[in-house]
Amino acid sequence: MEVDLTIKELLTNANQEHLITYWSELNNEQRQILLHDINEIDFSRVTKAYDGIKQELLADTTIPNIKVLIQDDKKETKQESIDDIMEPVTDNVTGSINETTKEQLARYRQIG
Repeated sequence: MEVDLTIKELLTNANQEHLITYWSELNNEQRQILLHDINEIDFSRVTKAYDGIKQELLADTTIPNIKVLIQDDKKETKQESIDDIMEPVTDNVTGSINETTKEQLARYRQIG
């Protein structure tokens, strides 16, 4: 079973082709699950949200997003990419299932 051309095109347009990299290694049930999951994603919405956050980060005046590069006596400015300015989340906003009480897990499940 090959990947449908419509799915390939959708993933290519969303720059998400890697989602089907291991397609040939999946069994039919796994392929159906993957296709279902892919079809559940609104790629245009995700891209729009990502672009909005990226623009906010790059527009933030507290983040120096312009670098001056000097190479071979040539001065060049380069705007950082979002990957250059992203940082890991702090420990106080992350958690571990191993360190969470049963009550907290129940609350998270109810919220989620």
